[in-house]
Amino acid sequence: MQLNFCKSIIFSFAVFALFCGHSFVIAQGGSLGWAWQNPLPQGNPLTSIHFSRNKETGFAVGSDDTILRTTDGGFHWERQSAPAANVMFSDVFVRSDKSAFIVGSRGTVLLTNDGGSNWKTVAVGTRDHFYGVDFAATDANVGWICGTYGRILKTSDGGATWKTIPSGTTEHLLKVSAFDAAKAVIVGSNGVML
Repeated sequence: MQLNFCKSIIFSFAVFALFCGHSFVIAQGGSLGWAWQNPLPQGNPLTSIHFSRNKETGFAVGSDDTILRTTDGGFHWERQSAPAANVMFSDVFVRSDKSAFIVGSRGTVLLTNDGGSNWKTVAVGTRDHFYGVDFAATDANVGWICGTYGRILKTSDGGATWKTIPSGTTEHLLKVSAFDAAKAVIVGSNGVML
């Protein structure tokens, strides 16, 4: 009698678990949530992502020269070739569906004007590590880069040339946000805000 009771409890539990598991799979399978977008053959850490105003073209960057591009809003990604070797890319800014900038370690600044098919190195005259890049929303020719030891670079010609702007600090500057051609905010280590 006790054996039959135990079998009936186990059977009831198994039916309950099967029903709950089936309901969970249906609920999760039909929901609109996050979906794994890891493009192969890429497994490197990614540090930044940015999309153009059309919300279709975007780039993601990261360690070991990783540049990924999407042209369908992030549903599919393809790896891009970088002209730099063994570089940690820290940030990317997409100005249009054809133009984007990437910054990274050892003074690396890359530019594409053809949607990422070709990247070229932009000479900036410093080997500081760069962490942030941003361009003014009102003037795509004006942009800033920030990096180690208080390094700030500014361009007024769309990124063809960059010049150092005194920051007044030696703290590492980690992120820049440009409001317009005259105003930007930069934040960094030890609570610095410029």
